Amino acid sequence: MDIRFDRRMFLLCAGMAGLFCLSFLVFLYPLLNTVAFLAIVAGTLFLALRRLEYGLLLAFAELFLGSKGYLFSATIGGATISLRMALFIIVIGVWLARRSATFYLLPSTFSQLLRYIPLFLMILWGIIVGLARGNAFDALLLDANGYFFFAYVGPIFEIFSKKEARERVMCVLAASVVVQALLTAALAIAFSREWLNLGTSVYRWVRVTGLGEITLLEGGLARVFFQSHLFALMALLMFGFQGLQSFAVATAGAVSLWLSLSRSFWIGAVAGVITAWGALTRAHAFNMRRFFSPILVAGASFLFIVLITPHFNDAVFGRVEDSDEPAASSRMKLLPVLAEEIKKHPIVGSGFGKTVTYVTDDPRARERVPSGEITTYAFEWGYLDFWVKMGIGGLLAYLYLLASIFRRGWRSLHSSVHAAPLLGALAALAITHVFSPYLNHPLGIGFLLLIDANLQKE
Repeated sequence: MDIRFDRRMFLLCAGMAGLFCLSFLVFLYPLLNTVAFLAIVAGTLFLALRRLEYGLLLAFAELFLGSKGYLFSATIGGATISLRMALFIIVIGVWLARRSATFYLLPSTFSQLLRYIPLFLMILWGIIVGLARGNAFDALLLDANGYFFFAYVGPIFEIFSKKEARERVMCVLAASVVVQALLTAALAIAFSREWLNLGTSVYRWVRVTGLGEITLLEGGLARVFFQSHLFALMALLMFGFQGLQSFAVATAGAVSLWLSLSRSFWIGAVAGVITAWGALTRAHAFNMRRFFSPILVAGASFLFIVLITPHFNDAVFGRVEDSDEPAASSRMKLLPVLAEEIKKHPIVGSGFGKTVTYVTDDPRARERVPSGEITTYAFEWGYLDFWVKMGIGGLLAYLYLLASIFRRGWRSLHSSVHAAPLLGALAALAITHVFSPYLNHPLGIGFLLLIDANLQKE
């Protein structure tokens, strides 16, 4: 779809900017945090009861902006409840209450669920195996809880079965990417030019809420990385082949991707653009404008960042050329460790909560443990994580889901070009997950469900 910067779009952008400002305010004044949290939760419940779509849109707005989900939180009975968790409970609870009242799933919703069943069974298998092997329960719960986001599959396919609803969630995505890019650029400028430093409240807010990371590099450049920059990648593919106003949204997404200095995102973006070009060719809709659009987006955003930050081009070339950079070298050290774990239980897996010990070159980790030896259940190699935890069946079940969604979109290209950018976005997500785990996290699962939902026909 083509995005228009009309009154609705500006209101969405203002609202999302307001959420960031409110989050920072309650971080400075913690007594306001619970009040803000309860107000947002009560407002979402009210809207969801009136019209479930509104609650789902708010849940996805938080997902697009919130990285780890803790822009707002509340401590209840000693447990910290994130805003993402609260919105999940509200939306799923209201949807289940309405479905139980009618005692059926919509036929279209049920048919969409079928291709997810093999993966759901393997997720259950991973939990059972983890319990049977005596993996630490807290690690098991934290390891598996991201997959519960798949519960949104029911309300998403039911609500987004209508074209108007799908257009509304894409407008929310576009607004969030624009606001996120403005915040990312503002942080990069402020920290690169030393207007702010790592001792300020702004830095602590970014870190404590889990919004992202700010790292000062040699030459004075500040790297600003948000996990939710994943949706900037989605926007680049979704809007990078459309009209002029959509071009602006795609450029905003590219600004975030460049400033993140994430090679995983860059590789995913290249794979996504190439896939979209291939899909456009199959749909007989490939032309020079659609060939040059993503290239112009990348070039314009790169030039913009070079103008506002010092030594950015040196940092980009350094990321591309430096294979011994700590994140890359740590991944390579983890690889043989995971291979050994897979050999132990290649068929049935080791279950969720399985930990491995390896030596990392991450400077933050070495500040805590000088030897660099860490034990973790979170693995950077995304597909190997499936294999370790759920066995070969889990890996194949997830690959089957990705392939079935891709195949459905590819087959639709003979009648509509609509699926081409969606297939590009799906390819970008799948490739990014090779190096940075997202498909086992609410961000990647939400991304996947939105792509699948947008491939629906009226």
